[in-house]
Amino acid sequence: MLSYALYFLFYEKLKNRFTGGTIIKTIKVSAISGSLCSILVNPFWVLQTMTALSKTNETMMEAGLKLIQTDGFASLWKGLSSSLVLVSNPIIQYTAYEWLKTKFATGSSR
Repeated sequence: MLSYALYFLFYEKLKNRFTGGTIIKTIKVSAISGSLCSILVNPFWVLQTMTALSKTNETMMEAGLKLIQTDGFASLWKGLSSSLVLVSNPIIQYTAYEWLKTKFATGSSR
C-alpha cells in the first residue's frame, strides 16, 4: 500500500514538470516515479521479509538494527536491482493508460 501511495504521489507531482510528447513524457515520469518508490520502500520490504521468515518474535525495528549491525546500512537495499527491473511494468501500464485516456477523451480516431 505504501509503495502505491508513493508511486502515485511522485507520478502526479512529476507529470507537470516534464515537457515533450505524451508518450515520451509518460515513460520518463513512470520510470522516475517507479525508481524513487523502489529506492524508498526497499528497506521496508527487506525488513518485512526478514521478520516473516524469522523463527524469533523480533519486531521490524529489532530486525533492522540487527541487520545494520551485522551487514551494514547498505544491506537494507538488498534486492534493489531486481525491484528496479520490475519498474518496467508501471512504465508500460501508465504509458498505455495515458495514451488510451488521451485517445478516448478527445474522441480521436487515429
